[in-house]
Amino acid sequence: LLTKLWNAFRFLQEHIAQAPTLKPTQLGTLNEWILHNVSRTFNTYQKQLNQHEFSAALAAIETFFWSDFCDNYLELVKDQFFNPDKYDQATLDATRWTLHHVGLRILQMFAPYTPHITEQLYALLYGPQIKTSSIHITEFAQVQIEYDFAQSAQNITTVITLVSALRKLKSEHQLSLKTPLQTLAVYTTSTDLQNIIQSEEALIKGVVHTQEITYHSETTTTQ
Repeated sequence: LLTKLWNAFRFLQEHIAQAPTLKPTQLGTLNEWILHNVSRTFNTYQKQLNQHEFSAALAAIETFFWSDFCDNYLELVKDQFFNPDKYDQATLDATRWTLHHVGLRILQMFAPYTPHITEQLYALLYGPQIKTSSIHITEFAQVQIEYDFAQSAQNITTVITLVSALRKLKSEHQLSLKTPLQTLAVYTTSTDLQNIIQSEEALIKGVVHTQEITYHSETTTTQ
């Protein structure tokens, strides 16, 4: 856990440093999803702490950090890091602000369990901007702000399901996850699902490295 925390936050250091001070007006679906999930995580975390279930509270933040934040969110925004010219400034600012905010929330929740590394990361990434001298005297009420973006959470869950299926397909064919695709054919009989995928095409193209996404209503295919 300590190694993962160190590597993840040092990787994000440059992007967090460039984050705008004020919350952008438009955050985008992906950022709303991670804000929604970190809010749900904190609610569980705080409930468990209040009941003196310290192991369960740690499990809540660990699950969020490893799965939602590292395995999914960071993988989905990496294309913005490596190819910023493909995105407008508002999109980049929204992601950087979200990284700054969610990263601070993660450090604050881990602080009682990993006091030294969270203090060091806080000093490196947040010390120059936040006047509070230590992560251990920050207050939940000032950091753990409640966000409710249920629809965005549902939409990104659909995107993650699609991306996971494609990763599995590439692995089965012994292809690198970075192998570019000329066309990704999506088969669905659900108009709602197709609309969700179409609304997040730029995100999907960036993470699965495909030039084009086509949509088909057939339920089976010979290819």
